[in-house]
Amino acid sequence: MTIFTPESLVLAVTRLFELNHYSVTGPEKIKGAEVDLVASRKADPFARKIYLEVTIEYVDNNKYGKDVGKLAMLGEIDRDADRLIISSSGFSLAVKERAKATRIETLTYDELFRRFERFDAYVDAYSTSSDIGKEVAALSAVYEPPNFEDKLGNELALDYLTAWKNATTKEQRWLIVTGEYGTGKTALTRVLQFRWLEEYKLNPALPIPFRIELRNFTRQFDARGLLHHFLDRNGLSHVSIEFIESLVRSGRVVLLLDGYDEMAQFFNSRERRQC
Repeated sequence: MTIFTPESLVLAVTRLFELNHYSVTGPEKIKGAEVDLVASRKADPFARKIYLEVTIEYVDNNKYGKDVGKLAMLGEIDRDADRLIISSSGFSLAVKERAKATRIETLTYDELFRRFERFDAYVDAYSTSSDIGKEVAALSAVYEPPNFEDKLGNELALDYLTAWKNATTKEQRWLIVTGEYGTGKTALTRVLQFRWLEEYKLNPALPIPFRIELRNFTRQFDARGLLHHFLDRNGLSHVSIEFIESLVRSGRVVLLLDGYDEMAQFFNSRERRQC
């Protein structure tokens, strides 16, 4: 769980909404009551507003009583609005039940974050109930992992890469796996994608893998082009590209780029370097 101050939590919630095409203001005084944040969808003048109370405290009945009065009043003023209490420390069961009865939503910051991720279409596409999921699951079941051998030593590739992915601090944010044609680089990335997605389903706090086949790019591209291509191909075009870029920067997404050698044959040396 991330440790917040009152100020940093408000900034984090604000940034999260802004990355997903909301305008955010606050604190705002409405009919004598001060609400921490008000969010509304950009480019949609008819979108309903979201009123948010943001706290680092654990919300029990005493704390909830302080916030519910103003949120209840806002619900009377703007009946179509959504009302949320965001706590970085959580809620008592009694509070969650009372809030649900009054149509006030209670979310931890991590739960709010996952609401915006919305990766279900991609995760489901690689589940064992789909054709591609069954295919990759079959590959994973018979896969014999190679060893990484270099000047640093000899280690099992899957164990090494998974430990690297899950490390909270990374000295090396990029790894390059080299090998001749037919040595299994593509199979390795496909198995990593499948297994790491399985880990992500059990623990969404872990980075989610995005596997991008560079061989599909025969023209010069940039990072945004890669990400747009991935999102469009995997039913995630509804997710903000700015949000995805923030996830990459923060280590919440791990990119598996496969097929560099096939891609590189289409470019001269200057274009390869830039890409």
